[in-house]
Amino acid sequence: MRRLTNMLVSQHMAYAIKHPDELQQYESVYEHMLHYFMKVIGMAEDLAVAHLEDFFSEMPVEEDVDSRTAETVK
Repeated sequence: MRRLTNMLVSQHMAYAIKHPDELQQYESVYEHMLHYFMKVIGMAEDLAVAHLEDFFSEMPVEEDVDSRTAETVK
């Protein structure tokens, strides 16, 4: 699923670049990605959410980034 998720995220980024005004209508990138997957691509909601969870599960939490930066600086 990771490979397909990465492809979908890349497609979303290209779409968002072409439609910046649309992106600003949503409170978060997550919400816009959900819109893109469901309305533009026509993906079922459960599959769209699964891909979003797959993508966001790999992103570091801000606290993790801070602790890794602190360890690197030591």
